[in-house]
Amino acid sequence: MADRDPQKTGPSTGDLLTKALLHPLAFVGLAVGLVFLPMLRQGAFFVSLLLYLGVAGVLMFSWGREPRQPRGTRRIPSDLRGRARELAEGVVALEGDIRRMMRTGGAEVRNSLAPVVDEVSDLAGRAIRLAQSYQRALEHRDKADVAGIEEERDSLIRQRDEAEDGVVRRQLDEAIASVERRLADMDDLERAASRCEAAIFNIQTTLQGLQTRVLKFATSERGASGRERQELAQEIDTVRATSAALEDLIEGEELLEA
Repeated sequence: MADRDPQKTGPSTGDLLTKALLHPLAFVGLAVGLVFLPMLRQGAFFVSLLLYLGVAGVLMFSWGREPRQPRGTRRIPSDLRGRARELAEGVVALEGDIRRMMRTGGAEVRNSLAPVVDEVSDLAGRAIRLAQSYQRALEHRDKADVAGIEEERDSLIRQRDEAEDGVVRRQLDEAIASVERRLADMDDLERAASRCEAAIFNIQTTLQGLQTRVLKFATSERGASGRERQELAQEIDTVRATSAALEDLIEGEELLEA
């Protein structure tokens, strides 16, 4: 399991620049500058150029900004990166979509869905914490030279097998056991990372299902009934219970302490 950078799907800076320079509004800025040609004469060209580039710059800035998340959406910690950040972003994006959908309905719909959205926010928070644990587990494991530890163990085994003195053999056996415990710790860290990733996938899948149902309720006139809200809450509780149990287990692991 490798920690990788998330793939960027947005347009590149070069694409944005080309689009901005060819946008009609940019040429409007150029034309406005030329209007002053009788007054500024040669200076009109520089005014036109500045207006043209200024409008293009504003367009680039506007297009390059990340879409604003709805109020209340969880913020992703700045120290999350690579695969851990990608996992957290997937869940937070779903939370933002669900919040946007809820707000498309009337007051009655928003009131009926408000408790559900609070539960969604709680799940998003858990996903972020699990992503942090995922990142810590991989960072701790990557700090260790697993290949070097294995080589050290193999060297100790050879020394033990060649030793004729019983005391020396016992001392080497203890050293080998200590090295094997270190290797077991590395396996535990990788296992913890895999469990965190699976738990985040579980949360994400649950939110994807909720997303469809919230859209259905948000586009209706009555919103969600009490029974429907209860069913949603039970589904969320099930996922929350499993992720909470994993959080508790991870918090008890000394290897994952920050």
